[in-house]
Amino acid sequence: MNYFFGLSGRVIAGFSIIIALMVALTGFAITEVRSIESSLTTANDVNSVKQRYAINFRGSVHDRAISLRDVVLMSGPDNLRENLATITRLADQYAASAVKLDAMMAGGGSTEEARILDGIKGIEARTMPVVAAIIEKSQAGDLAGAKAQLLAEGRPAFVEWLARINQFIDLEEAKNQALTAGTRQVTANFQTLMLGFCGVALVIGAGLAAWNIVSIRQLRPVVARMRDMAQGNLDAPIAPARGRDETSEIVGALGMFRDSLIQSREIEASSATARLDAEAQRKAGMRAMADNFERAIGTALSTVSSAASHLQNAAQSLTTVAGETARRSNSVAAAANEASGNVTSVASATEQLGSSVQEIARQVSSSSSLAQTAVAEATQAAA
Repeated sequence: MNYFFGLSGRVIAGFSIIIALMVALTGFAITEVRSIESSLTTANDVNSVKQRYAINFRGSVHDRAISLRDVVLMSGPDNLRENLATITRLADQYAASAVKLDAMMAGGGSTEEARILDGIKGIEARTMPVVAAIIEKSQAGDLAGAKAQLLAEGRPAFVEWLARINQFIDLEEAKNQALTAGTRQVTANFQTLMLGFCGVALVIGAGLAAWNIVSIRQLRPVVARMRDMAQGNLDAPIAPARGRDETSEIVGALGMFRDSLIQSREIEASSATARLDAEAQRKAGMRAMADNFERAIGTALSTVSSAASHLQNAAQSLTTVAGETARRSNSVAAAANEASGNVTSVASATEQLGSSVQEIARQVSSSSSLAQTAVAEATQAAA
């Protein structure tokens, strides 16, 4: 089986692709966030600060222009002193912002910023002597000369000064707007990319899920067939396996398992038939053994009966011999009574008695032999 087409291979591939997309999205997000952070830092910590210093310039110049006008138009030492103090304070504030702005420009600035800032410094250098001259005339009481110089030189100088400051402020504003537009474009692109990554991940996940579902659906009839097989029904058909994954192997294994069960059932049936045949053969053998035993017992009984007949005949013969012996004993006794009369008759009788005794001994020996034969045959019959 091809590893990629298996369930595990597809799951691993799906997770790998999704993880790769997540890693790529994370890397791109980090890059874009850093870009946004850099733009915001530049806008807030550089451009806006420079712009704020320029705004301080504008405020100082604008308010000094008003105070200088009041110096010329308003009479009285108190008004003069107050306006001069205001002009001095505003000049100090301007100088403080200028020092800070110069420090920032020393750390890095654009050529356009340097050009405009040089123009601001140039108009400042031209305007400050005019301001000093107007103040000096006002302090000397030459209000008409101070007013004429204010209108002829001071007013145009302050207008140009404010224009150059506004040019610097507008430059920083334009730079911030450009950074804002770029940041918005970055966020828009990032949003589009995120939607694209999510779409790709959803398509891949849905595709793999549908593929796995199609493969897993093959297990439904497998479960039904397994239940049928558990109930002993091995005739239910099993659909052929489709694909080259684990579920296909399960379907194929189920078919092999059913074939094995059918083969086992056939073997079991053959074994049962063989057991029945063996049982029949065993019973036939036992019947044959019983018949042979019965025949052997019959033969033994016949032998015992024959031996008993012989024993009876021997006993009858022994009885006859005993009777004959008794009769002859009586004859011997009678002969003994007559012994005194006829020694020759005694001798003859004695000889006949000896013959009779020998015959009796022979009959007893024969009876003993018959008895031993009967005992042996009875022992054989019992065995």
